[in-house]
Amino acid sequence: MTSDDFQGLSVILIILLFLSGIYLGFNKKIVIYNDYSDVAISFMASIFIGLLILAYQGDNSNAKSLLTIVDIVLLVIIFNNAKKSNDNVFKSFYAVLVKIPLSLISFFLIMSLLGNNSEKSEQEKKKELKNKLVSLGILAIISIGLVQNQNWKGDNFKINTPK
Repeated sequence: MTSDDFQGLSVILIILLFLSGIYLGFNKKIVIYNDYSDVAISFMASIFIGLLILAYQGDNSNAKSLLTIVDIVLLVIIFNNAKKSNDNVFKSFYAVLVKIPLSLISFFLIMSLLGNNSEKSEQEKKKELKNKLVSLGILAIISIGLVQNQNWKGDNFKINTPK
């Protein structure tokens, strides 16, 4: 077995875990998003991860440091929310395995919608725009379907202080 075979099998395994996590989330076997504030935190993390990727293409070390700290804090919040919402570690792992990729895919789809496609024909641009909007709509439906409590409580932003 070569390293290319191992990489291909790893990608297939990750995709299968991701899809099975979505299935379990829709059937309420695991909690992917507890409420809409959890969705917001996940998408904020994807924005900062995307910005971090862009920052590493440049030379600004201050931006890299700041974005790394923000990403770590948001990822800790995401892991903590997954742990609070699910009753064991494996379900929490599944929740994070679905949250982060869904958010990143949405972020990169939005960024590609904002990108410049000047060398394409008008028909190709319209077809590509339609495909991206449909994909973004499907991702939104999936994300909304994975929300356990259909409200905006904002408990994820609370700091519990001892009494």
